Parts: sequence; structure tokens; C-alpha cells
Amino acid sequence: MTVAATMDDDRTIRNLIWSTHGALFNTRPAMTYAMSRALNDLGLSAPLNVIDELARHPIERCLVMLAQRFGLAADALRQRFNAIYDLLPADNQPPFDGAPEVCRWIVARGGRNLAITPRDLQPAQRLLTAHGLADCFSGLLSPAQGYPAPPHPAIVQAALRLHDLKPAETK
Repeated sequence: MTVAATMDDDRTIRNLIWSTHGALFNTRPAMTYAMSRALNDLGLSAPLNVIDELARHPIERCLVMLAQRFGLAADALRQRFNAIYDLLPADNQPPFDGAPEVCRWIVARGGRNLAITPRDLQPAQRLLTAHGLADCFSGLLSPAQGYPAPPHPAIVQAALRLHDLKPAETK
């Protein structure tokens, strides 16, 4: 069932909660690149296909798995990764096809889009702004605000509570 099909029946979807990494923006290639560069900067390397496969997991899990694989402190890898990733252009992390149109469609019908991110707020806000979507979002939540990282349900529950959204109207 599509969002459009549900707007006119009893199961109305009015609001969407988006994950910035993997649902709204295609960030995996950029994350794979940043992870590879971070390892290289630390004098290590791994095949890109291995890193890309790990990048399918939440970023924190990916960092921990790579750190364990190479006997690194996860904090050292995380810091290097963040420094590289934060400098990557937004053009290398485009919205998925159709996502901007869905965001605008929700807003045009009086609904709200919220975003959750596993990282700090600034990179996610930078992507929203660079791709002309910042005005489509009512809120952005991240672990930097004390919430558990997605996909933990507590961050979604916090978004519902903070923005007074009805769960039955929100996906």
C-alpha cells in the first residue's frame, strides 16, 4: 500500500519519520569511502567490498567491527572517520529517488516529516539544507541529544512524543 493510497481511508498516514542514512539519503558510498580513508590514515586497509558490506550496518556497529578486526581503539577509528566524512560534499550523498517529492507531498497535505540520524545533528542538517529539504522537516533527532542511535525504537518514540504525533498517523 502506498502513502497516497492511505491518505483517504481510516488508516491515514499524515507524518513520516525518516532515517537520514539509508532511507532519505544514499550515504553508504560516502561512508564506505570515509571508512576506507580512515583505515588508510591509520596505516591499514581492507577491500572496499568488505567495508561496503559492513557499511550496511548501523555506523557504530560498523566502526566497532572494523576496530575489532584490526585491533584498534574504536574511538580512534571513529574520530578519523568523522573528520573525513564531515568534509565530504553533499552531492556525493544524494536523496533517494522520489524521497524529496514524498517529503514535499507530506508537508503540502498538512503532515510533518521528522528525521532521525545515527550521527551528530550537523552532518544531517547539512544534507537536508544542501538538497533543499530543510524546510520540509519539523525536527531532527540524534544520539548527540541523548537518544539511543537508530534503529533503537526509543528515538522514534521520542520523536512521536516531542512532536505530539499520533503513532497511527505516523510511519
